[in-house]
Amino acid sequence: MNDIPHILKLTNIEYNNEFIIKNPPENINLFIDKFSKESEVNNKKKKIMIDNLLVVDTLHSCFCHAIIDSAFPYFWSINDIKENESSDNPNNFQLFITKEMIIKFKKQNLQKINSDLKKYKGVWHDIITLVSDNYIFEHLIDNNTTYFIKNCYFYIRNDKWQRSPWNCKEYYPGRNYPLKNTIFSDTEIKNQIIKFRKLVLDKTNNNCNKGKGIILINRRKKKRNINNLLLPLTNILNKFDKFKGIIYLEDLTFQEQINIFINNNVIIGPHGAGMIHNIWSSNKFVIQISFHKNLDRMYKRICDITDNHIIQISYDNIVNELEKILNETNYLSHFKV
Repeated sequence: MNDIPHILKLTNIEYNNEFIIKNPPENINLFIDKFSKESEVNNKKKKIMIDNLLVVDTLHSCFCHAIIDSAFPYFWSINDIKENESSDNPNNFQLFITKEMIIKFKKQNLQKINSDLKKYKGVWHDIITLVSDNYIFEHLIDNNTTYFIKNCYFYIRNDKWQRSPWNCKEYYPGRNYPLKNTIFSDTEIKNQIIKFRKLVLDKTNNNCNKGKGIILINRRKKKRNINNLLLPLTNILNKFDKFKGIIYLEDLTFQEQINIFINNNVIIGPHGAGMIHNIWSSNKFVIQISFHKNLDRMYKRICDITDNHIIQISYDNIVNELEKILNETNYLSHFKV
């Protein structure tokens, strides 16, 4: 066992249709829903040795939560393991994705997994490989395979969002956890986001904060799109020679989405999952088109923790306010647009 928050370490254990834990600790149920104390002996099974394994839930089925509430906490946990135990670097950790939440929410999760390749599809594969390129789906393990794990780290089943910037109800509506009870400081969260950002920018061959353009983001989905505002907003934005046009993030690869947020200093767009890409840079100017005042705290928190600058304007007022904001000399000179 170790003292890293949210992590249980067990050594020299086996997975044979379920985890075999001969001497389980008292708090084992906080980390895994099912296990056995004895294994069936079957010499015909294929045996695979693993040095370092992190056992986690599947990625959240929402894009932004998959990044900030799943991949980021797992990345951070591996950093903590590495620093505390001198383990191999994070890329040498394998992930074991438990079947519990995949089966519980089949409709949302199974469509994101290619069962033949035993990999996530599309951007979901891109997101998980930010943590590790090598991952195992429990629900796709065949009955003839057994794993022997030298160092097995179990991520807690309910971390109460503590390894996320959205770690309390003050920063995210509906989370029943108060700011006063959070366990990591903003400095700790920010330092880990900087590490996460560096990893992602290195993987995508990007340089942070290199862009000087203005971009307008719209959504293909019916919910929270700005279709009715495109003409008046583009009429305003076309007055600026750095305006690069309208972007639909759904049409882009994961790397192309990141590039949009790196290559532009002014990001204008509606509240939605794509706004999570603000974590890849700092000192950007974000104009969020707001639909529900109660949701504004979400991306204000993300921009605050990543040192970006955000103005949130109601959908009903954006046309009247946008030109006024962009014409203010202090904004345009500061962001070098």
